Amino acid sequence: MARTELPPDHAPLAARLGKPVLYAALGATFHLELLEPDDAGRLDELSAMVMDWIGPYLRAQFGSFLDVPEPFHPRVLDYVASLPEQLDEPAPLDDVVADAFRAQLARRVRTDYHVYVSGAEDHWRASPFTYELWAEMPDEHVHKGHIAAYAAVRVTVPESWPLADFRARVLAMAGALRLRWGAAGLTYAHFLPGDPSFGVHTIWAHARRHVGFDVPFLARNVVPLHDAIRSVSWLTFVGPALAAQRSAPLVRSGAVDVTAAGDNVVLAAGPAPQRGDVNRLDYPAAYVQADQMLRPLRMSRGKELSFLGPWTEDDITGWLRRFERRVA
Repeated sequence: MARTELPPDHAPLAARLGKPVLYAALGATFHLELLEPDDAGRLDELSAMVMDWIGPYLRAQFGSFLDVPEPFHPRVLDYVASLPEQLDEPAPLDDVVADAFRAQLARRVRTDYHVYVSGAEDHWRASPFTYELWAEMPDEHVHKGHIAAYAAVRVTVPESWPLADFRARVLAMAGALRLRWGAAGLTYAHFLPGDPSFGVHTIWAHARRHVGFDVPFLARNVVPLHDAIRSVSWLTFVGPALAAQRSAPLVRSGAVDVTAAGDNVVLAAGPAPQRGDVNRLDYPAAYVQADQMLRPLRMSRGKELSFLGPWTEDDITGWLRRFERRVA
């Protein structure tokens, strides 16, 4: 695959010792329905889309199966598609085997499942090019030998990436997945193990000012966010199961267009992502309207979420509810 021309570069939002630890980025986060074996094909298709998009830029890999980052190899993406096929306990032949399977199952569900790849030449640093899967399998959610896996996938590219291409690609990705919900627009790209504090402190300050940026933290959040949208963004995706919880269908309203991507409803808050700026009292009107439309499905309490760095429960609640403003 040929490496295409990189869009104009932009400085990182945060750097340490001259090395980037955080970028502003365009990104899409998709929270999935509980994984089933058939999702293996969908995730494989998703990874193929990612490789077609940012594969030429990928340089590093990391995950729950590695102690340190390594040079990227495409076969690492097999870990993404293989997860749905690992969630059923095989039928035991006798009680001894059954006990062994149960012990193995118990060990597995106490661990998180993470696959992360990026474009970082220095594998410990940040890149605006990232793709990751994060899944959690709580002990209490094992039922009759089946592990309930709560999962989300996330992809980011430089903020300067051509917007029409970004939109077309994330719409295609959404249409290929069994979505619970998703959000695409302005966000952050980082590699947490490469900087456990400076980057997340920058997110805390930046996201509370620039309300159009979505916060990227997945760990400890995919379970509570299974039944509630974290935030609207430029594009907000609502899967059929969540959409069915509304008393009326979602339809175009004001500046918010409503279309479809596969089985999912897509709300587009205006023609382009908006940064917003609390200091200038700039709360993008289309985002405010999209939030109003989805408020019954959107989380509103910080107690249930875990954001890294200095975020307090009140900070998270304020961020979740930042678009609760009168629609003009």
